[in-house]
Amino acid sequence: MRKFLELFARQWFFFLALMLAVGIPVTFDLDARIGMLVVGVVFCLSGTGNVLVAPKEIRWRGLHQGAGIFLILLGLLTIATMVIMFARGEQMSGSSS
Repeated sequence: MRKFLELFARQWFFFLALMLAVGIPVTFDLDARIGMLVVGVVFCLSGTGNVLVAPKEIRWRGLHQGAGIFLILLGLLTIATMVIMFARGEQMSGSSS
């Protein structure tokens, strides 16, 4: 499990996961809240990966820890927001042009 989480610390894997998290709901015309919920999970996984990689780094250790904590909190905030939106039955607003 640790190796899997460390993959999310790599920039290319993080962007690939974000593209999949956004692309799949758009392609299959799913609810946008599902895509945002998955994006929150990707942020949490990336933050956890950065926190796990930080002790192995010689340089930029503090940056990895800070970025990891920020991404974890951002992911938790995104997940909490989407769960509240699901519970209240609200839709995500978008441009209708």
